[in-house]
Formats: sequence, structure tokens, C-alpha cells
Amino acid sequence: MACERIPKANLGIRKGQIMTMNPEDIKDRRGVVWMGEIPIGGEDEYRYPTDFEVEMMLYESETLTLEEYEAMTEEELEEFYKEAKKIVKERMANNL
Repeated sequence: MACERIPKANLGIRKGQIMTMNPEDIKDRRGVVWMGEIPIGGEDEYRYPTDFEVEMMLYESETLTLEEYEAMTEEELEEFYKEAKKIVKERMANNL
């Protein structure tokens, strides 16, 4: 039995995305535009931040000073983000 190649457009896959069975690969990999507007025709490359991303950014800026952030090791930063995600998700759930 021959395999048919299904056009990417029919799979809902954007340019530059690779579809695998990993849940991480489903994430939107476009660049985030924090200020300004997405350039015309740039919708495949850029997106606006999600509410969760905005809340994470606000939590990070409220919690850490620049000096604390720069002094953190990779492991400390990973642990900070892990805890921050839990806290922000809980805050968002309570605000609904």
C-alpha cells in the first residue's frame, strides 16, 4: 500500500511547524509582539501574547529585581518559572 503525502495546508500546520506526537510540538512557535502591531502579512511569523503570558510577565516583573534575575543559575530560573506558572494559573482561575 502506497503512502499518500497530505498537503500541510490540510493538516492545519503553519509554515515552519513540524507535526510529531510530542505535546510540546503543538505549541505556537511564532514570535510574540509585546508592543505595536503585527506587520501586514506577518501573521505566520508573529502573534500577540496570551493572557497567561501577560500574567507571567507581570508576575516576574513584580517578584524579581534585575539583579536577582541576572544572578540566577539555569536551575534556579527553571524552578522559579515552574513555581510561577502554578501561582499564575491559580490566580487566573480565582479571577474567573
